[in-house]
Amino acid sequence: MSGNEPLHDARRERFAQLRVSGKTVVDSHEQAGWSRNRGNASAVAREPDVRSRIEFLTKKAADKAAVDGAEVIKKLRDSYDAAMDHKHYSAAVRAAELLGNSTGMFKQKIEVTEEPRDPRELVARLKGFNKELGEMVEGMFGLKASTTEH
Repeated sequence: MSGNEPLHDARRERFAQLRVSGKTVVDSHEQAGWSRNRGNASAVAREPDVRSRIEFLTKKAADKAAVDGAEVIKKLRDSYDAAMDHKHYSAAVRAAELLGNSTGMFKQKIEVTEEPRDPRELVARLKGFNKELGEMVEGMFGLKASTTEH
């Protein structure tokens, strides 16, 4: 069975859709209309037609995500180009930032591996990050980044 057609049993089809959406086997089983039972949920998940359907839906979702992702990147590049053409540098920086985030260039989460021992050390580190960011902006756009020290 290829999995490209909806399953004849509506509960099994719903189960497959819920699994693809990220629900657990047991939650999918229950939300598809059966009683909450781990053994029965696992048995349904192992059925060949259900497995084929889940594989098909997963691939379909992955293909759609890849197309959507490529479309988003194209729109961000177009936005960057238009912002630069119109000298809207803050919009260009934002588009560049989002492009960088979408490609994994920038970390969204900063991991603290040690605590500074002295508040002055923290201030010094922040000034260093500020300097690095300014150099990155200057390199990307040929602009002198303004930094304000207090």
